[in-house]
Amino acid sequence: MEEVKDKGTNRFKRLFRMRHTDVKSFPGPYINPWLRLTIYLVMIFLTGCIYIGWNGIQELLYKAGSFEHLCEGATDISYISIGEAKYIDCGARKSGINNLYTIAFSTHFISSIISGIVLDNIGPKYCYVVGQFINIIVWIFISTFPKQPIVLYGGFFLIGLTAESIYMPLITVSYYFPENRLFIISCLGSTRSLSFVIPTILAAIFRLDYFKPDSLYIIGITYVILGNFFCLVVGACTIQRYFFIDESPAEPETPESARSVDESVNAVTNQGNGFSRIVKRAKQLYKHPQCLEYVLVTACISIFLTSMEFVNKSQREMLVTSDGGSVVGLFKYVNILTFLPAPLLGLLMDKFGPAVVFVLLHACCSSYYFCVAFDTYTMKLVACFFYFIAGSLFISSNYCYINRRFYAKNFGVLTGIPFVFAGLVTLTNIPLYNLGTQKLKHLAPYNFRPIALILMTYMIVCAFLSCILVHISKTNPVQVYTKKSKSSQV
Repeated sequence: MEEVKDKGTNRFKRLFRMRHTDVKSFPGPYINPWLRLTIYLVMIFLTGCIYIGWNGIQELLYKAGSFEHLCEGATDISYISIGEAKYIDCGARKSGINNLYTIAFSTHFISSIISGIVLDNIGPKYCYVVGQFINIIVWIFISTFPKQPIVLYGGFFLIGLTAESIYMPLITVSYYFPENRLFIISCLGSTRSLSFVIPTILAAIFRLDYFKPDSLYIIGITYVILGNFFCLVVGACTIQRYFFIDESPAEPETPESARSVDESVNAVTNQGNGFSRIVKRAKQLYKHPQCLEYVLVTACISIFLTSMEFVNKSQREMLVTSDGGSVVGLFKYVNILTFLPAPLLGLLMDKFGPAVVFVLLHACCSSYYFCVAFDTYTMKLVACFFYFIAGSLFISSNYCYINRRFYAKNFGVLTGIPFVFAGLVTLTNIPLYNLGTQKLKHLAPYNFRPIALILMTYMIVCAFLSCILVHISKTNPVQVYTKKSKSSQV
């Protein structure tokens, strides 16, 4: 019995050991990896991806009067309650406000490859600092001119454009913990989810009677100083200008046809611009052993992110019942608490591989839409539980998969390409949401049920594709590497 107990204890210790490499293995500034991780977590919490905490952003925009002019002469006038106050609402205003989320979300992922290229070629520090500087300008304009549609459209476009530039450089800290990279990335993603609370806090402050609808700029500028500007200064002092990884190849040199996906991508970008060379390199990518896997990952991420984006923009419609019941208030906090499962899922990825966790996340997202299709309060509550799991790593799961299965030389580009496709597919949510709020409004309160069933079908397909990835991971558990130099730039 003692021997069995000792074996179990040793396995537990091996699972949770967190050894880091020598800080001199990477460029300075030389900071203790644990301290660096703590600093990065604080920076992510303050500015990680706060627009995804959309419930709070909605409240800020409603009180500030954004798009309220669209309700003039509307036949579907209603009122939305925020705290003790009620604000005019209509289908056109719902679409105007909530489509800003889709603009930010789709731009976020379409442009992520730009952040990846900047990260790979210019370095983490400049990528981060430029991103924070743009965010400072944008939040000041949005909070100062919340009634100007052109400012809102342009502002949320730029927020999406820079979303990855102020997060992706911080993932480099995971390379200080080579045995627990996915766990560290999951912790970063968990903290990013926790940052969704920032808009909720700002909205709670803005609800106070002291703040009038035209005083949003006070909230915005204060946040910019305490959040974005603080992180810009700290990031300029702590993030490396360039980041290098010392890795040895895991396998002996392989033939040309078995080159890593990274090298093929690198070859495409580094060769001449001739059409024949592009075709030749495209054929090499097509014949690569990991081509199918990468295509499947891209498809899974595109479908998953599109379905998750629609959750946030439609929660005020899908999480209410015909008899007046609503779990929208609860969802606001569930969205924040999605940070809790992320570290555990990260440990599962380190142990069993990211594809297994893909299946779990996709199944939970499909279950969410299945539950919201029912017009009962209990099923809406159950839907929140499934979102609690699905939302925990819905962005970071891409980073985890690419980090685990592909070589790191072009990490930024390799993670960016699936995000580009995801962003393009997400644009379909704009007409889909307009379909529910305007074309199907005569079916109210069941006007979003057909859409829920469509998205549930999306996610069933996605879960099936992720099962194929599990099979690929088991049949080809080792990354395909070729001989590389000792130092490769992230």
